[in-house]
Amino acid sequence: MSAHTEKRSANLENLIEDEWDILRSLKSMMENPELSVAEKLSAANAHAYHASVLSKLLAQKGADAQLNEATLGDFIKDVEPRTARRRTVDFRHWMRRLSLKK
Repeated sequence: MSAHTEKRSANLENLIEDEWDILRSLKSMMENPELSVAEKLSAANAHAYHASVLSKLLAQKGADAQLNEATLGDFIKDVEPRTARRRTVDFRHWMRRLSLKK
């Protein structure tokens, strides 16, 4: 390996580690009960952006993408019934408003 590629891979490793640190701190921010909803939403958007950056860095490194094979049904099982019911009611109201606009 040439000195240039060794230096590049070392820099890439540092960037990947930095992204992991950022993702961990953003996750802790999202779980902080003292933050407002707007601050949590901002942290969630930043988390999604940095997860995308990490994915691109890992692809550059040559790491295989590890896909989560969980289905939508598995995800819905984990949602609290109260939250799911509220979303269903919101969806019905939204659909009703759309149909009234026609």
